[in-house]
Amino acid sequence: MRCGAVNKREYSMKSIKNLLKRLFHEELDIHHRLLNLILSAALIGGVISLAATVALGDYLTAFVVVILLLVVLLSLYLSVFRNRTKAATILITSMANMVIFPWMYFCSGGLYSSMPLWFVLGLIFTWLILKGAICYCMYALNLAAMIGCIIVGIHHPELVTVMPDGFMEKDIMQTLVVVSCIIGVIFKYQTHVYEKQRKKILEQDEQLHIANQAKKFWWLMMWR
Repeated sequence: MRCGAVNKREYSMKSIKNLLKRLFHEELDIHHRLLNLILSAALIGGVISLAATVALGDYLTAFVVVILLLVVLLSLYLSVFRNRTKAATILITSMANMVIFPWMYFCSGGLYSSMPLWFVLGLIFTWLILKGAICYCMYALNLAAMIGCIIVGIHHPELVTVMPDGFMEKDIMQTLVVVSCIIGVIFKYQTHVYEKQRKKILEQDEQLHIANQAKKFWWLMMWR
């Protein structure tokens, strides 16, 4: 029994290591690794948010979060197993920022909820995972969709679901924790990658300098 438990533990650890290697392998470019990190962080944060939403009794929002998690999983699948990073980035930014987040905005209290924080996170993701002209286009579309939600919610409050007393405070607190952790992990990872690359470049420069010095010494010895 103990041997079987040890084997299962070793197999689980090996599976986790293989998954992490696939997500953040050094052969992948920085943009691809960052995309995988953001999607992984969004998946974990979404699961935590789902549990908190269910605990608060907001089952409609919980259903929407489940849909968001499915979109994140599909994007992660496209990025990791199909190497289709562009499709993954467009899918997650368009579906999350222009469909799912607006839906959650109207069904979970509008401005009197944590949705403005999720809006900010979605817009930051757009800058981080897209590049080139499509980044600016998607950001403009996402921003327009979110501002539109706020304007419609203000002028047509009947479209916004009013949440029970005490919901807003708990919702904002749990979202503040999740969103800040996701952003913190992303920037910590970026710093780690850039620092690692900087050290690698410095080591290569030092090795090149040593090789040049050795070459000069060899030529001096030859001419003596």
